[in-house]
Parts: sequence; structure tokens; C-alpha cells
Amino acid sequence: DDNDIWAWYWAVDDVKISETPDNLITMQEEVIGGWWVGYQTAGGVGLDYSLNPMNQATANPYSFESVVANEGLATQNVTMHVEVTEDATQTSAYTGSSNTITLAGGMQDTLVASTTFTPLNYGVYTIEMWTVGDSAFTDTTFKTTVVTDSVYGRDYGNPTGAWRVGRQCGGLQVGNIFDIYAADELTSVSTYVADYSVAGAKMFGVLYEVDTTSSPM
Repeated sequence: DDNDIWAWYWAVDDVKISETPDNLITMQEEVIGGWWVGYQTAGGVGLDYSLNPMNQATANPYSFESVVANEGLATQNVTMHVEVTEDATQTSAYTGSSNTITLAGGMQDTLVASTTFTPLNYGVYTIEMWTVGDSAFTDTTFKTTVVTDSVYGRDYGNPTGAWRVGRQCGGLQVGNIFDIYAADELTSVSTYVADYSVAGAKMFGVLYEVDTTSSPM
């Protein structure tokens, strides 16, 4: 007489239980083009530009923002710091910080540098952003922007992503957005084509104008 009882079960392995630390802050969604606050006054979309013409950067200076979270138990008074270095001379071109705010455990908020950065020279600039609390600090985020005479770009020569725009299912377009804060003349448009594209395919460039003060995005 077989009295064994059979049943299904799940075996759980490699379980780790960790205690929430008293002091831990993190920083993410760092931007140098402003978004949450910086561009609500100037208008536009508020995007990061890795290639930024001098006249656009002068008309709408760089605005530094990030989202900071207190992932610890202890309340933290946090301040975001920004340092901009001109690569050609290895000298500091800008130093700024946000207002100090208080974050209880589990809270997050957006920090904005109190001042903006208007470049004086053409060339490459390295931006360092980090946040300091009472008993904790975040890693430093590094960003790069190039102030140019006329080139406006988002990718700094390192494009990512792809999309099939010429499929038989119908016509598709891939676009990008550029905020224009100073009147200028458009002389050319450049784009990258993947090496698996069909040779001989036709490409067309189309320029759209959007008034963000009255038109939805």
C-alpha cells in the first residue's frame, strides 16, 4: 500500500535580504538642456545638445537639472553641484549649485542649478554633476557638449538606434527636434544611414516648423 504524497513545489535559491541603509541618495535623469524648470520660461522642448551653435547657446544658455532620490531612512538636506571644464584649456568655465532641499526617506525631487551657463569660446566642454547630502553623496555624472559655429546636433557622432522607414506597409518618417532661440539660416541637414540599408533607396529631407507656444507636440 503506497501512502506517499506527491505535490508540486517551487525551489527558491539565492535569496538575499538586505537592510535599508540610513544614508543613501541617488541622482538620475541628469540634463544640461533644462527640462522640468529651465525651459518652461524659455519655451521649446528642453533637450540636450551635444553640438550646440554659439548663437543658440548664447540665446538660451545651458540649464542643469536632475532628479534626486533619498533611498535611505534618514532625512537628508541635499544640494546638486555642477562643474563645467573647457577641455582646450583644462580650466573651469562654470561652477554652480542648486538650492538646498530637504528629502525625507523615500522621497525624490528635481534639483535645478540656480544659474545657467553661457559659453564664451568655441570647443569641447565637459560637465560634471553630483549631489551631496548631510551624510551621503551620489556618483558623478559626466556629460560632453561642443560649442560650434553652426553645427546643431544631438548625438556627437555616436548615433544609436535604427528604424525601418521604407517598408511596404506604408510611408514612415524619422525626425529629430531642434529648439531655435536665435534666427539663423539652415544650410544643410546630415543623417546616418545603417550599413544594412538597401543600396539605391531614395531619401528625402523635410523641414517642419512647430510653434510650441500654440501647437501641441
